[in-house]
Amino acid sequence: MNEEIFTSNVIDTIVTFVGIREYLVSEFLNPYILDRYNGLKRVVFFSSTEESDEDAEIYKKSKEILQRISQEVEEHRSDVKIELILLRNIWDIKTCLARLSTIKATKASVNITAGPSSFSVACLLWAIENGHFIEHSVETNNRLTGKVVVFRRINVVPYFKSIFALDNIDKEIISFLKEGSSISTKIRQYLRNIKHFELTLRTIENRVSKLNEDGIVKISKGRNNIIDLSDDFKKLS
Repeated sequence: MNEEIFTSNVIDTIVTFVGIREYLVSEFLNPYILDRYNGLKRVVFFSSTEESDEDAEIYKKSKEILQRISQEVEEHRSDVKIELILLRNIWDIKTCLARLSTIKATKASVNITAGPSSFSVACLLWAIENGHFIEHSVETNNRLTGKVVVFRRINVVPYFKSIFALDNIDKEIISFLKEGSSISTKIRQYLRNIKHFELTLRTIENRVSKLNEDGIVKISKGRNNIIDLSDDFKKLS
């Protein structure tokens, strides 16, 4: 299951590795394939080739899971295209990233939980570069229902922009907003009185506007615009 509220018409492609943990694939897929009106167009499955698996039983099991999962998608979503990408070397990040880069998607969501660590890293890099979402699972055990798997969808781009694309002033604005929402005049006072940056109110507003465009902050319009860190950024910061 996925705990996000799906406005999934923005997700046209979902990507997952299919290995030997079937539930980590099926639980990721279910919210997408059970809703016929969410705009999904493509499901991309990654898996290993027979040559890449040292254990014949592991390869046989993953192949059987792949067949079952594919049939399930076809039964529920005959309108969705299924693509299969087989990897000879599942442990090479560069190879995984190169194959991910062949996927043409407007907005994708990738399951980073079901595959090997190399695939997860490649998915993270691909998502950052192209502005896609990642999804990871949180597993709990319930005495009544057994294992419960919840997938969380995250947009990682705002967080990485906050690390690599901002100067010290923008980082100070973010640091200030971590204490709670505020307005432009109070941000200016903080920068001037505490951090000794003398900036005009217009400059502050322009910087906040750019942070909003980058998905790092959100602005609630009103008599005094309330500025807060975005929900995507708060998930990781």
